[in-house]
Amino acid sequence: MVFKKGQSGNPGGRPKSKLFREALLAELAAAGEDTMELRDIARKLIDMAKEGDIQAVKEVADRLEGKPAQESSVSFENKQDAAVCSDAELWAIIENAADNKAIERAEADED
Repeated sequence: MVFKKGQSGNPGGRPKSKLFREALLAELAAAGEDTMELRDIARKLIDMAKEGDIQAVKEVADRLEGKPAQESSVSFENKQDAAVCSDAELWAIIENAADNKAIERAEADED
């Protein structure tokens, strides 16, 4: 196989298979119309939540109401909020940080 310069040999990237999900779907398909096992699992999760299992409470809430949106923000050493920076300013900050990291590595290699 001949590779073309500048072209990935795997343009689709690594397959994003989810083995656990696929196994669950296979078991659900095998169960067909019999949903008793699923109901047993749901009952166990609810019982665990009632007993105070925080992970179970979180799982029930996430399944019923969806996961809460998470807000994040980025600020820089000069206390400037990234949300108000232009793309050009952000790229300049990134390039500067990369240059500083390269300098730090070179200095560490000298020691």
